[in-house]
Amino acid sequence: MAEQDHSSDYSLVYVTVGTIIFMIVVGYIITTALNA
Repeated sequence: MAEQDHSSDYSLVYVTVGTIIFMIVVGYIITTALNA
């Protein structure tokens, strides 16, 4: 059970970090497109 809980926590962390990075990348691309 403990391992499953850790697995779930890591998945949540990866999803959160991935979403933040994705948003930053998208924002950067949009800014670059507007400036270009």
